[in-house]
Amino acid sequence: MEKILPALEGQLRRFRRHAAWLAAAHPRLARQLGPPGAPDAHVDRLVQGVAMIHARTALSLERARWQQDEQLLELHFPEQLRPFPDCAVGPARGAGDGVAIRGARYYPGHMAAIELDIECRAAAGATAASIFIDGDATFSAALRSALLADGAEPGASCGASVRPLGAADARILARWPIAPTGLDPDEALLPRPPGAHAGLALLREYFTFPARFNVLRLDLQQLAGAGSWTLRLPAPGPGTPAARLLETLRPGHLRAGWRAQAKLRRMAASPVLLDGRQSEYLLSVPPEWEIFSIERIRVDGAECRDWTARCVDGAPPGHEWRIAFHAGAARPIGAVASIEVNCCRRSSVLGRVARGAGCRWRLNSLLALEQAALDASALRELMATQAVANSPAALAMIAAVRSLAACPALLHPGRAAPLQGTEFRLGVDDAAFAGSSVQLFAQVMDRFFGECAHIDTFTRLVLMSAGTREELIRCKARNGAIVLE
Repeated sequence: MEKILPALEGQLRRFRRHAAWLAAAHPRLARQLGPPGAPDAHVDRLVQGVAMIHARTALSLERARWQQDEQLLELHFPEQLRPFPDCAVGPARGAGDGVAIRGARYYPGHMAAIELDIECRAAAGATAASIFIDGDATFSAALRSALLADGAEPGASCGASVRPLGAADARILARWPIAPTGLDPDEALLPRPPGAHAGLALLREYFTFPARFNVLRLDLQQLAGAGSWTLRLPAPGPGTPAARLLETLRPGHLRAGWRAQAKLRRMAASPVLLDGRQSEYLLSVPPEWEIFSIERIRVDGAECRDWTARCVDGAPPGHEWRIAFHAGAARPIGAVASIEVNCCRRSSVLGRVARGAGCRWRLNSLLALEQAALDASALRELMATQAVANSPAALAMIAAVRSLAACPALLHPGRAAPLQGTEFRLGVDDAAFAGSSVQLFAQVMDRFFGECAHIDTFTRLVLMSAGTREELIRCKARNGAIVLE
């Protein structure tokens, strides 16, 4: 009744606006609707009844449009309507068993460097260990940039060296030993449905849980086996803002074997009895849990794939979902559907997407990604669709995007034919990244544009300062996760 009352009042106001004109224009048919004369109770009841019918019809049409928007959004971008569950970074089995950071120091001066004392007792065959930067946002951004050589690509020749703990002679490493994580689709924090846009999913993780990118990968193959080693990495020199932050570096800031994990729980929903009398059935879980995704459905033990599900707005907690089974499949009356779902705890969800009327602009923005030319305004709008938590830090980074220019580019990959692509010159307010990493922002946007590249093309991102037009970071040409130069 709370929803239909405003619609009913709107219909009555509309009738009163047009009643006088209708009575004057058609006196034989609508004379009693005009202002002169005593009111007729029968006419009033008729008007109220018709207004009620129109209000219910308008609400039904509006609800149908919302459902259509949700279904289209689910069809084209299946991950967009899912809640973002609570996530945490902590010890994980197999992420760095037998590896520990015993010491961490920063040496200022002309040859500034970071030294890490690493104890490696990993099992034979271990090739990498994860390291988490545990600190406040500003310090973590500075340390991450230093450990990743401030934008140098993993595998590039650099001045990193390693020596046995306590020894004087060091061995220059052929490759940079530390690489970022979380940028590739196979390292996604949340499970992604088939057909999910990897670039949009990456933006969502970046804006909602950026701490997951503070997990780095240490290459154990360059440490030459088990033992205790000292890894020396070139670092920002004195006089830079990063140097003052790195002077506080301690071993507790680096946690070996820690990894970002989403707090999802796989459970069985209440069994569904298919009695053949309903077009859709209730899909229920305990009220403290919220359904993240439907993983598997079995009907009398047999795998079932011909089903559709939708979320009902305003339903009680745990009872929001309805599931419908296609009528074409032959099923006996009384069959039982067993449903496995991934759930997240309702009280700790980091962000939810607005359903109903909020789906229309989100759908239009995402569909325009493939159809319209991308400018700074459209990019900010697109990024806002992925900032589901609406955190101040995420909104500040989105507002920092000031300009975007796309120009044709050519790439000559060795002896192969030249490859045509697009160079994106993204201008940002670098002052907005004072408490975060502009390097991480460039890496995320580089992957995002790379995921938008078509086959046999490439993208290259150039990050610039919007105020000085100075080139901050130039990324290499890529197509998806493949670096082409």
